[in-house]
Amino acid sequence: MADQTTDLILPSKAWLVLRVAWLCYLFGSGANLVVFTGMHAFFLEAAADEFSMVDPMAYASRLDQVLLVTSAVTLISYLVSVVGYGFFYHRSMLTAQALEPEHATVSATGMWWWYAVPFANLWKPVEGVMQVWRSVRRKADLPDSVPWVVALWWVTWLLGNGISKITDRLHPGSPVSRFPSNELADMAQYYIWSVPVILIVIVCCIALWWITDRIYQAQKIIVAGQADPVAGEGEPQALTTETPETA
Repeated sequence: MADQTTDLILPSKAWLVLRVAWLCYLFGSGANLVVFTGMHAFFLEAAADEFSMVDPMAYASRLDQVLLVTSAVTLISYLVSVVGYGFFYHRSMLTAQALEPEHATVSATGMWWWYAVPFANLWKPVEGVMQVWRSVRRKADLPDSVPWVVALWWVTWLLGNGISKITDRLHPGSPVSRFPSNELADMAQYYIWSVPVILIVIVCCIALWWITDRIYQAQKIIVAGQADPVAGEGEPQALTTETPETA
């Protein structure tokens, strides 16, 4: 048997970026959930009480200012997490290919660009994550069976994207909305439809956080077992993988 040496780089910085971004995203999503639920209840009450002394649209305008801030936090943190996800899983797939090239068949760049390919984006991204999961956990002597959390993450990802497209069409301000008016009952309908979408994306984010943390911890075990003791975390470490000796 001949030895083939490959560098492994622990994606510590990408994992730090992901954790900060996901914390901000969960905070923004939680705040949006509270605001959307409150606006639904308010518009229902305002629609039922036509003699209310409170101007519902003026009240909604103030809440919209809060929603603008929380939505901005959510959007920015989402974009940052997309970049962090790309770096983390790109590097992790390179590690998986160094460990088990015969099983890690999704390309490292494919870990993020498959999301942009119609139809293939329904299964290729999760296929890549499962390959990374199995390869790094086998090398770390951890159980390598894919947990149900992976299915939860992927189902909620697909559901969240699908339902959000529907709720966008429900917005009273949309030119293709089912509710083109600003009637109070229509506004209430839109806000309550948005609540399950927010809940789904929160579950999706938590599930992906759990998966990514387990993958990262497995890579730390690999580095601890193979690294030079004087090397720092995040530095290139020599991984030795066996390949059949050629004649």
